[in-house]
Amino acid sequence: MEARSISERPDAPEPHEKQNSGRGANTHRHYDQLIRQRLAAIIAASGYSQQDLADAIGVQRYRIHRLLSGTNLVIDASLTCAIAEACGQPPHVLYDPSIDLPYDLTGVTSIDHMLRDAYNDNSSTGLAGIKRHAAPDYCVLSDKYDERQGLSYEHLLVDVEPTPGRSQQVRRGLTLQDEIRLNQLAADHDNTHTQVVLADAALVDDMVWVQYTTKTYYGTTRLASDIWNFVDLLVLDHPIEKYRSNARYKPKIRRRLWRALKEMPDQHQSFDSSSCLQRATQLSLTDASDADEPQRTDPTA
Repeated sequence: MEARSISERPDAPEPHEKQNSGRGANTHRHYDQLIRQRLAAIIAASGYSQQDLADAIGVQRYRIHRLLSGTNLVIDASLTCAIAEACGQPPHVLYDPSIDLPYDLTGVTSIDHMLRDAYNDNSSTGLAGIKRHAAPDYCVLSDKYDERQGLSYEHLLVDVEPTPGRSQQVRRGLTLQDEIRLNQLAADHDNTHTQVVLADAALVDDMVWVQYTTKTYYGTTRLASDIWNFVDLLVLDHPIEKYRSNARYKPKIRRRLWRALKEMPDQHQSFDSSSCLQRATQLSLTDASDADEPQRTDPTA
C-alpha cells in the first residue's frame, strides 16, 4: 500500500448536514477521521505491518485495527502517540494538517522508502530491516574494527576493499551473516529483542546519513533498559543520481559505517549540510577514535 500525502483538513460539513443530523458532532468526527488518515499514512510510510507495529509497541493487533477503522468512537491519545513514535514521527504531526505526510527524508523516493523499512524494525537482532536491503557484498564497518584490539570476534573481521570514490584504505568489517549471528548470540544470551526507530536522514556527498535510536527490551517486559542513539553512513550499490533519475531502481546497502552518538538526535531540526559533510569526512577516515563508544555486535560487551 502506497502512503498518501495528506496535508489538508477534509472539507467541513455543509450547513444542511449539521441541520439534518440535529447535532454539532460532524466537525469532531471529521477531525477524528483526519487523525486516523494521518496515522494510517505514517504507518504505511514506516513499512510496518499492523502486526509488526503491535509487537513493537506491546499491544494486541486488534487495538490498532479498531483505531484505524474507526470502530473506537474515541481516539486513544496514548496509543496514537505510541504508534507515531514507533514509526519515527513526533506525535504532534498527527494533529497539524499543515504538515505534509509522509516526511521527505532525502528527497529521493526510493531511498526514503528503503530507509523507513530498514530503520523501523523490531526483532531479536535489530537487523531484520537492514537484511532486506543489503547488497550481496554488504559489510558493516566501524572505527573499532580497525583498531583490532580487545574484540572477542576479531577473527571474524574481513578486509573490505575500498569503494569507488572513497578512501583507498582497506577497512576491516563484518559480513551480514556474521553481524546477524553475533547480535543473535547476544540476544539469546540476555533474552532481549531490539526496537530500531528512524530519527532522520540526509544525503551527504554521494552517501546517505542516517540517525536512529535502538531500544533493548528484556524478556517480555516493555521496559527498555538500554537506549542508544546511532548514526550510520551508507554507501549504496549505485550513485545517488541514478535513484533520483529512475524510481524503478531499488537501493541496496553495500557499506554501513556506524558510530554511537553522544546526544539524542533532534527530530524537530533539519540537517545542517555543512556539519554533516564535516562529520561524514571524519567518519570516512581510518583513524580510530572515541574508544568509549558501545559495541553493538559484541555479546560480551
